[in-house]
Amino acid sequence: MDMGTPTDPSGDRTDSVVIQYWHILRKRKDVVGVFTFLLMLTVAIATKLSTPYYASSATIEISPKTANVFDMDEVSEFVTATSTADLRNYYATQYKIMESRSVLLRTMDMLRDEHAVTDFDEEEDPVKFFRRHLSIDPITETHLVKITVEYPDPDKAALFADTLAEAYMDSNFDRALQANKDALAWLQDQRATLRDEVYRADVKIHEYRAEHDLVGITEAYNGSVHRLKSLQEAWGEAATERTRVQARYAELSRLAGDANWAPLAQHLAVKDPVLRELLATHDKLQQERSRLAVTYLARAPQMVEVETEISSVEAQIKQQVSEVVAGERASLELARTQEAALASDLVDVKTEVEALDKELIDLKLLESESARSGQFFESIDRRMAEVDLSQLMRNNNIRMIDAAVVKEDPVRPDLVVNLVMALVLGLFGGTLMAFGVEYLDVSVKSREDIENFVGVPMLGVVPRVDPLDLKALANEIDRNIFVHARPRSTVAECLRSIRTNVLFRTPQKAVRTLLITSAAPKEGKSFTSSNLSAIIAMTNSRVLLIDADLRRPSLHKLFGLPNELGLSSALVGDTPFDQIIQRSHVPGLDIVVAGPPSPNPGETLGSGALERTLAKVKGYDFIIVDSPPVNVVADPLVLAAKVDGVLLVVEGNQTSRRMVRMASARLAEVNAPVLGAIVNKLDVRSAGYGYNYYDTYGYYYTENEQFPDQKTG
Repeated sequence: MDMGTPTDPSGDRTDSVVIQYWHILRKRKDVVGVFTFLLMLTVAIATKLSTPYYASSATIEISPKTANVFDMDEVSEFVTATSTADLRNYYATQYKIMESRSVLLRTMDMLRDEHAVTDFDEEEDPVKFFRRHLSIDPITETHLVKITVEYPDPDKAALFADTLAEAYMDSNFDRALQANKDALAWLQDQRATLRDEVYRADVKIHEYRAEHDLVGITEAYNGSVHRLKSLQEAWGEAATERTRVQARYAELSRLAGDANWAPLAQHLAVKDPVLRELLATHDKLQQERSRLAVTYLARAPQMVEVETEISSVEAQIKQQVSEVVAGERASLELARTQEAALASDLVDVKTEVEALDKELIDLKLLESESARSGQFFESIDRRMAEVDLSQLMRNNNIRMIDAAVVKEDPVRPDLVVNLVMALVLGLFGGTLMAFGVEYLDVSVKSREDIENFVGVPMLGVVPRVDPLDLKALANEIDRNIFVHARPRSTVAECLRSIRTNVLFRTPQKAVRTLLITSAAPKEGKSFTSSNLSAIIAMTNSRVLLIDADLRRPSLHKLFGLPNELGLSSALVGDTPFDQIIQRSHVPGLDIVVAGPPSPNPGETLGSGALERTLAKVKGYDFIIVDSPPVNVVADPLVLAAKVDGVLLVVEGNQTSRRMVRMASARLAEVNAPVLGAIVNKLDVRSAGYGYNYYDTYGYYYTENEQFPDQKTG
């Protein structure tokens, strides 16, 4: 194993649980198999005895749109769907209509009247009876629908499907025709009403005009409105121009007040030729001054003359700039005057329009009511003109595509399908039953049962010996001491594992004493003690096996030894202990049989003689004491205080957890050194929980490697 590889404990637990479930199913496979077989047999018989049903299907087309002479959804049963949701709802409604009570009753009436079919007359609820045999199946991605009827008579199944399709189409047509008739009557009433309303509205308008002398007022009102719009546009333009001139004048006034007048003069010179000429003269004089300054001093006549001319030109420039600014101010005053005049005219025209508008309010209200009534009347009149009742009576959005065909092969019950379903349900139910049986089984089956429910460690398991292996042995003694006759068997391997666990749990002493007991009789305690003793002896150890079951001794039978002298003889003082020891056919294993029956076995074992006798025993590595069951007599409790360790034998899948807990509790009361439990007689092929390991472990040592002291036999 690569110790550097990390492991996932949760994953290991999951795998362990899955494996445990799998072993439970293997163990209870008979429960699963019997349940599945009985269910399939029952289903097969029921299928053969059931009445066969035949299916026939009629195919119709349901179009969501049909010719609509009214072109109005609210007056027609034929609705044009405009979205996926509308289509879904429309078709779902049609499927419910097909199996509605009214359509089914109409179908049964047609069957009775036209085909003399009276199958439904004896039923308490004919509609419910029909529905049980009916299925509506839309064909995906189409407008087609299959109407399927299953019935014991194949001819009637086809007839029922066709008749239902016909009844549904007739019912749909009747509903649509009645709706259109109602709509036509409503249109006629509305047309007459609207015609009267239009006439009365026109009369009111005429009378109002004459009463208020409003002839020609509309033209005057329209002219005033036109003038108002023109004045509004002109006033807006004047206000914009005034704003522009005002902003320009303000900017020029600010710049004219600055000491540096040159930039403003340069800007205004672009449009003012006088300023351009003055600025040109000013530039020439400055150049002349610069030229003279090279030759003359500042007070020279030539320099004074040039300075005088420059000052004169600058004064003229400033005067010209002032005149331009004054011109902008005049333009601003003119713009303000024009804006004010237009504003005054605009107020006058507004007053005139408002006066005319007040006079026309009631007239406009009457005219709008008249126009609305006229539009409604025209719409109704147009719909009336489009009506063609003869064409309407030929329209229907449902058509028969395929009539039902008589089928000779029944659709149910289907033996193969029923058996497959029975198989699946049988396996599922059998699995549940298997787990239920396992849950109700309170016998000891696993390490968890021993350690969790009983509270003692599990030292190992001893598999049940295969009867074929027992028959293959020559004599009864070999069958009893199986591990000596078959040292490479699975039983021998399991007992070697138990021996190792015992060595780790017992103190290091010259002589180790072990007591082997059980919770109840017939759990294989004596077989375990004798074969465990043989396994230990086969490792070159000397072992003494004592039969302390003075009530029902059995070791002398297992080893084929006489029982005239034994443990009871030594304990009562009749015979020295060394004279009751007998050698067995297993090298290194000696036996002390129980001996003659004792009148009071409990007092004999508890007198202290056994403890003194065991203390004198020399020359052995192990002393193993076979005692009665703990829950039957108190003998093991007396012996438990005199040994180094106690082994509790439990019969797998047989002894209940309660019995084992009781035995463990009794041993705990006397402070017995319980080393652990051994599960005996376990069927490793069906027990599960990982015990199959012992069945496939394999014996890979050679006999000489395991028993070096027995090379010569």
